[in-house]
Amino acid sequence: MLETNSSLLSDATTTALMKIFEGGRFVEGEYLPLRNDKIKYALRLTDGED
Repeated sequence: MLETNSSLLSDATTTALMKIFEGGRFVEGEYLPLRNDKIKYALRLTDGED
């Protein structure tokens, strides 16, 4: 959905997605999708927490 209509999110929101998830934005004319492994890594608990 974001790839076909990136205007759904503000510039600030897409910048935040790139910072946290390393995807979800066009970079140099190419869309970098949000990837499950990047989302899982960004949302992980720190070591020692369950």
